[in-house]
Amino acid sequence: MYPIRLIRYHFSLLQLENYRLERFWRALSRRYLPPQSLRQELVWTAKMRAVAAVAWTAVGAVCLYALGNGGIGWAVAGFALGVMAFPLPISIAVIVLSPVDALAKRRRIMRAKAKLALYPAVKVIGITGSYGKTSMKETVAAILAEKYRVLKTPDSVNTPLGIAKLIADHLTGETEVMIVEMGAYQKGDIRDLCAFKTPDIAILTGINEAHLERFGSIENTIVAKFELLDHAKDGALAILNADDDVVLRSYGVHAHKKKVVLYSSFPGNEKADYKPREGTRWSADGLEGSFAIGSEGGATYDARVPLLGSYAPGMVAGAIAVAERLGLTHDEIMRGLMNMRPTPHRLEPFMASGNVLVIDDSYNGNTHGAREAMRVLARFADRRKIYCTPGLVETGPMSKIIHQALGAQLAKAADLVILIRNSATRHMREGLLAAGFAENAVKEFGTAQEAHAALPGILKDGDVILFQNDWPDNYF
Repeated sequence: MYPIRLIRYHFSLLQLENYRLERFWRALSRRYLPPQSLRQELVWTAKMRAVAAVAWTAVGAVCLYALGNGGIGWAVAGFALGVMAFPLPISIAVIVLSPVDALAKRRRIMRAKAKLALYPAVKVIGITGSYGKTSMKETVAAILAEKYRVLKTPDSVNTPLGIAKLIADHLTGETEVMIVEMGAYQKGDIRDLCAFKTPDIAILTGINEAHLERFGSIENTIVAKFELLDHAKDGALAILNADDDVVLRSYGVHAHKKKVVLYSSFPGNEKADYKPREGTRWSADGLEGSFAIGSEGGATYDARVPLLGSYAPGMVAGAIAVAERLGLTHDEIMRGLMNMRPTPHRLEPFMASGNVLVIDDSYNGNTHGAREAMRVLARFADRRKIYCTPGLVETGPMSKIIHQALGAQLAKAADLVILIRNSATRHMREGLLAAGFAENAVKEFGTAQEAHAALPGILKDGDVILFQNDWPDNYF
């Protein structure tokens, strides 16, 4: 029934906007009525159930008042109005519950901090950046697991409540290293995450326009990301990406009393302490990279890893820097490298029927990652190359420039482009066509579901198709 779908959509928007009412109403102003189908399922958490209960109670109170003062006709009208204007009782519910919610969050976080304080020997590694956080986390964890009992944040969990749950559920006396991915939407977020326990090691993977809509400016992003260094221990190891110009020109004022180590994915980067030797090679099928990492201590590590991106040597270099500092031997580091696996949904390859190579990059939503995905796709010269994307969210006023530039690069990498229609589609198409891409090689679909349904008629034997990013229901 339509009323149920409408209300479910409004609840979903609230959840996607993390219960922030100003963003919830902004999303409603762009699309008040639900689309044909929702991309994300509504998750009935305890908080969402509480919001729903209070919201329906408010609607019920209006109906009872109308019934008592105007009869059943007025009560029915009040119910219909309540359903159509359901964001209002939803907002009332969020406001009413906010003190209880804040207290519950505070208690969970304080309990997690208290539990973590019981294990002072646990070393904390904080990882942040606009891109590459999860891949770096998985790389570091794979190597350190050869010597230590490692606890890491799962998937892309990087919020205070997510970390509090990890500590409550999984931290034990046997844990020796805890690796924490730290996300941020505003200044102060990473400072709050560091308050669980001051990091012993801080890793910054890079800074770009990701979440620019939320941060407001790249300057705010820089301040927010460098909170990791600002709030790490005195003498902490700071592992920084020397390939990122923003990091290089900004870290000096934040590196006071820190041991700075720079890593790179490229042999020619003279500023890097850890970097590959000359001669990075890709296997015949393009699914494996081989390179030798040189460390500042003079050691060399011959790596053969199932990672597709050209950033792989840098990820490995940064992880080796951490491992050496924590006392792993050369043999332990090498065993860890051999145990590495692709990070799920981040340039993750698998073979489908019909000899079709699928590269799942659906969790990558930033400009650096999108450009790298295009470089990876271009590598498969013997296959027809298909790129399927809705574009990038949260690029704010830079959306047109960013998507036109991505379209221009994509024109050189793909043979066929599938676009999921939204506010970024026009700009991506403009970039493609301006770069000489054939107009009949661009296909548009209204939803991701429609695109996937059409794929059996599009894909041919031997194709490679890369799925880049997802587009949540709160963006249009």
